[in-house]
Amino acid sequence: MEKIIFEKPLTDYERLIWKKLAFYVNDFNVTPDSLQKEIANFNLTMPSKLKESDILTIFQKNSKICFKDDIEDVLELYSIDKGTYERNHNTHDKEDFVPRIKNAYKLQSLMINKWNKSLNESYKELSQELSKEGSSDKIATLSKNLFDYLAVHVNQVSQYFLDYRHAENIEMSIDEFCKIKPIRHQFEYRGLPNMINTICLIDKFENHKNSIKYFTLLYPTLIFLRGYCAFSTLIALFLDAKTLDIFPSGFSKLIDFMLSNFQDSSIYRVERPTSPPINSDSVSTRGTESFTTRLKIYLYDKDMNPVLLRLDLPHKGEEFLHINIHNLTNHSCLNHFKLEANLANIDTFFDSIHDQMALETPNLFIYKSSSKEDDKIILQNMQDLICYDKLCLFYIKKRLKQDNVEITDEIYSVVTKLSFKPDTRSYADLLIGAYISCKDTH
Repeated sequence: MEKIIFEKPLTDYERLIWKKLAFYVNDFNVTPDSLQKEIANFNLTMPSKLKESDILTIFQKNSKICFKDDIEDVLELYSIDKGTYERNHNTHDKEDFVPRIKNAYKLQSLMINKWNKSLNESYKELSQELSKEGSSDKIATLSKNLFDYLAVHVNQVSQYFLDYRHAENIEMSIDEFCKIKPIRHQFEYRGLPNMINTICLIDKFENHKNSIKYFTLLYPTLIFLRGYCAFSTLIALFLDAKTLDIFPSGFSKLIDFMLSNFQDSSIYRVERPTSPPINSDSVSTRGTESFTTRLKIYLYDKDMNPVLLRLDLPHKGEEFLHINIHNLTNHSCLNHFKLEANLANIDTFFDSIHDQMALETPNLFIYKSSSKEDDKIILQNMQDLICYDKLCLFYIKKRLKQDNVEITDEIYSVVTKLSFKPDTRSYADLLIGAYISCKDTH
């Protein structure tokens, strides 16, 4: 067994990526130069006294590898297929081979981390182009690229479940497979590509002179699209955290909870605390001022209802790490979900998630800090965006049939549901007002 020695301690994230690299090398034609690029891409700490070519050789020629920093962590790339071995051993006097199972199925492929970063960069480029608030021929292309990346990402995340069950000899029906996908049917999901293309074509047909500035029509659609990318990515991050073997049970429950209740969701924004939890030694003394909320996930469920998932550490009155669920009506079949008992180091449960978000997907998740009193306001802002989207959809539908679109009673009924009062002298003024308000609150 070869040892790869590091002079300084690895982070949990670095340790995970190094393990994934070992499997990645055995799956693809990797050269020392391409290995160096991957190491640089993930900003990994290099082992002492080893070059990329040395690392590559170790990965290629060993079934067991020890990553040693302040601890020794042994990675088994292959294990014996006991069932096949016993069947062959019972039917042959001499054993000519030892059947092996590749243990890569226990981790998500490194490809998912590369796709996380690709989604992040693709949205960044699209967002920058949209922020120019003018006509751009790049918008349609960039939007299509982002949607295509999303479709691939959903399949990559789902592949983990498929590979794991296959390795464990567990059959899975098509319906069962669809239930464990972040988006059940991601291709042409909600008609987003067609919507974007239609808006861009209208603008191009009008030689960019339409009074309705097309970035105002695109804004809600692209926020929702970013949110679907963020949701699929969040499931991938939870799966990575699960395989760290720190809190595997808690993250397994969290993944099941998210996919069972919030499949097809779009994330509006995610909040993470800026301060560590207080009174970590005594759960009974923790109150609302102890920063026990470690993650807030504001999302639209599959029916486009605004929902807040508040993930809390154990505190006074609740000795489990748990999820509180809130919406605008406070009427839901979901309310409180227990994830993990008060184990040692429970306060670090979300640390790997926070770190990975910052390293791989800083543009996909909107980080802001709010108080408990702000929750209802943010949920209302989310509802405003839905109303804004309806105004856009109505305009596009009518614009395809007539040149001049008027503000009808149907539109006024949507306007009355907004938490602000936009200018309704014209449809252009209405959309500009909705755009400015929703952009400022997001």
